[in-house]
Amino acid sequence: MLKAADDAPLSIEARLFGGVYVQTATVIVEGPNGWHKAIAYIDQGSNAVGHLHPEKERSVRKLRLRGIIPDAESIDLEANEQPEIGKVAGSTKTEFISELWNQGYKLADDRILSGTAGPCQIDILIGANQVWKVLGSKQIVSKTGIRAIESKLGWLLLGQDETVAISTTTAIGFLLKAKEGTPQYPMQGPNSNRNDEIEFGKWWKLESLDPLENVPLSDRWKSYTDSIKQDEDGHYVAPLPWNENKQRVSKNDAMAEGQARALMKRMEKDNEMKTSYEAEFRKLKELRFISKADTNFKGIYTILPHHPVVRKDKITSKVRPVFNGSAKPKTGFSANDCLEEGPNLNPDILDVILTFRLNPIAWTADIRQAFLMVKLLNEDAEALRFLLEDENVPGTLQTYKWNRLPFGLTCSLAVLRTVLKKHLESYKGELAVSSRQMLRHLYVDDYLSNAPTLEAAKTLREYLQKSNLTDDSSDSYSCLNLDPQKVLGVRWNTSTDCFYFKSDVIVDAAAKVKVLTKRSFAKISTKLFDPLGFIGPITLQFKLLFQELWQEKIGWDDNVNSQTESRFRAIVEDLKGIDRIQIPRMISTAPTDVIQELHVFCDASTKAYGAVAYAKSRNPEFIRLVCCKTRAAPLPKTRLELGSVLAERIVNAIDKVKWEVTLWTDSMAALGWIKGDPGRWKLFVRNKVETIQKRFKPEHWKHCPGKDNPADFASRS
Repeated sequence: MLKAADDAPLSIEARLFGGVYVQTATVIVEGPNGWHKAIAYIDQGSNAVGHLHPEKERSVRKLRLRGIIPDAESIDLEANEQPEIGKVAGSTKTEFISELWNQGYKLADDRILSGTAGPCQIDILIGANQVWKVLGSKQIVSKTGIRAIESKLGWLLLGQDETVAISTTTAIGFLLKAKEGTPQYPMQGPNSNRNDEIEFGKWWKLESLDPLENVPLSDRWKSYTDSIKQDEDGHYVAPLPWNENKQRVSKNDAMAEGQARALMKRMEKDNEMKTSYEAEFRKLKELRFISKADTNFKGIYTILPHHPVVRKDKITSKVRPVFNGSAKPKTGFSANDCLEEGPNLNPDILDVILTFRLNPIAWTADIRQAFLMVKLLNEDAEALRFLLEDENVPGTLQTYKWNRLPFGLTCSLAVLRTVLKKHLESYKGELAVSSRQMLRHLYVDDYLSNAPTLEAAKTLREYLQKSNLTDDSSDSYSCLNLDPQKVLGVRWNTSTDCFYFKSDVIVDAAAKVKVLTKRSFAKISTKLFDPLGFIGPITLQFKLLFQELWQEKIGWDDNVNSQTESRFRAIVEDLKGIDRIQIPRMISTAPTDVIQELHVFCDASTKAYGAVAYAKSRNPEFIRLVCCKTRAAPLPKTRLELGSVLAERIVNAIDKVKWEVTLWTDSMAALGWIKGDPGRWKLFVRNKVETIQKRFKPEHWKHCPGKDNPADFASRS
């Protein structure tokens, strides 16, 4: 249990690299044009209050702000306008932060809990002369060195996580130049329009082996779950999870109309696109998923811009409308600003695909129009509006509303998963076990499953029909060749039962780029989707090259140097060879009750390190590549820890198998650490060794010569 201590001392020194937390808070600031979201930094070492302002002429202004936590009180401050203040480095969620949240302590900076607390610009600096208006007297100190400090804005975080490697230490100072003007807050919803820097970060995050934390639902989300009901037709009706900013949502009529007319003008130049786009909306109207908005409605609403997206890989609709829930004028709140993002209730994508590889009979399915199966309350439907060209009066606009849950809101994924979870957990008796198993294999609206025999597969389908989860009445169980088939983005050849790759997506995109910039590099690199790391040696080359680009500190639209571009073109040329790679889906032929071997190899160099896992059955002998992970050094994990985490993830994901785990390294020094007493080593090594030993006992670790180590690709990069 966490306990707050009264009158504990405060420290303002922090480290900018490696698990650092500084006293930042997300706040709502009252201004002449309404309320605005901003990032505040509380610094007892500063002697003034600063407020970001782009103009050269400076003056003292009165500010009224409050935290985003429920029932936060308003705070009045006097601030000096500044053309720039500075930036602070990003922070990540830890076990200590999760424990704070579980026990009801509200964090001042909501971005940390949601995983979006990257490097950011400071909008408001609160110094020592007015810090007493913000800070409380209580503190909670973690075992790893982080402190939680009470404040009127919520609990602030300060300090260095001692379990994380440190590359540089410095006192907090604003060393990075801030951009002028009002900061732009990225969309947190699925159809995000974030810049390429953020998107590239998401690509790196996909490579993370850190499992999704099984964080208990908050009381607020439990209450939300209870508010979801079924109507007389059996449809689930889910209210939108509005936050405290609901009444401040921007109507943005003028902005939306301008974008709608611009879209109409663009469509006039592409008749085929216009016809397809209008056909999609016609379907939505016929199904009553959308309808004309009520012109007499007096409640709050916002207008969502939309645009067409072409998906050539889709068998059905190749042109689909995409809605932007983060759209707002220069001042004001978007729909996503006023909605709770909700918890991540989906299973980890790596676990889902690993489990999919267990048995010889495998299949995929999806929930048809999953998001559109969730009905909205009438007042929420009226709140989500959009504009379409009037069918009867060309050139004029008609306002429509969403009657169903659209994909594009920050809460869409959480609401859908909550509805599905509630539905599947409602089954009792003989269907309960199968329903919960299905939930484990369901990622958003995609269902992946497998069975040891055809009879077992038939039994599961009969269950799906019995529980009204499928309308498939066919008696055919034959395997159809539906290439190109995708399993959560990974290509699967159903006729050979192998995963495979196509290089043309990246090769064609690279060919269209005449002059390479950091932005185009990021765009092209993120097109290579490989969650199981089958082509890890190639993706590692992109990571290392991008790391070098980052160190050069060039702008996103600056041209890279000729040497870097040549190396990039060479990597793309090598990619053409991945078309020949075929990875068998199934990783074992042995029954699940027979002990099987899992071998994980680890290796490292000064530039990178990696781990690769193989499954081995004994009778008959059968060896399959399971997955691999690579890292560009330095990162806060030792080479051994990467291997132990990979092994643990596989064992936990494919938990029906009795695994006999062996971990291999060609480093005698590292092997000495893991087999020795952790108390002999310095703090960082000791912490890492203790963590590894908690996962697997020292006797699981063995030595292999470097020339026989399949993870050697990390050293040779």
